[in-house]
Amino acid sequence: MSENNGNLTARGPDGRFGTGNSFGGRKVGAKGKFNASALESLGDLVGPSFAVLKDKLAAGDLKAALFVLTRFLPDTRVIDMPSSEPSAWADAMAAGEITVTEAGKAAQALKVIADTQEVKELRHRLDELEALISAAREARK
Repeated sequence: MSENNGNLTARGPDGRFGTGNSFGGRKVGAKGKFNASALESLGDLVGPSFAVLKDKLAAGDLKAALFVLTRFLPDTRVIDMPSSEPSAWADAMAAGEITVTEAGKAAQALKVIADTQEVKELRHRLDELEALISAAREARK
């Protein structure tokens, strides 16, 4: 123990906990014991869980089938559009080829792409202006 501003502490002069620290601290090997036992318990549930799921699927349980489908099938699909024009997306949505949600996600993606291109163009124009200003300053000297 050492004294720090009149208070006894269990730390040494280097700031580390001293040996035989009576104020606590994690015991050697304590880290992860709970996590390891929890993972082991969960691992013991895997086999029986799949057996129950398999039995429910065999019995035609719709909730079990929905569970499997939502966990293992992707919730989105790849859409091949001939054009990135908004009218092409609107036509595909009107024809029922894509859903409203898919069209909305595509519109958001196209907006981000357009904004990125606009920022790049503005950056390029700013660089040109800075070069012109530097050249004008140098010419005055």
